[in-house]
Amino acid sequence: AAFYSYTNTAVAVNATANSSYRATTAAFTITLPTLGVGQWVVVARDQTAGTTTIGRNSQTIDAVAANFTIDTNKVIVLFYCTAMGTVVTRWIGNLPT
Repeated sequence: AAFYSYTNTAVAVNATANSSYRATTAAFTITLPTLGVGQWVVVARDQTAGTTTIGRNSQTIDAVAANFTIDTNKVIVLFYCTAMGTVVTRWIGNLPT
């Protein structure tokens, strides 16, 4: 977590490439930009209720044409573009409690 400078957000947001976001309130959506190969977005979930939805913006996420949900508190997830229109996810850590 120390490697990222997070933008705190409590409302729906359209993410920008190579940026990090910290979801701080109940359920809302962070929409991915159209990512180019090698670009990324990091989302940290720091909320005790609701679900953070990651809008796929016409891309596949982990080979699925559906939005991605994060429902576990304190996790940090990387969304990384491996090919145009293809995004993979990786758990990369937890926020401090």
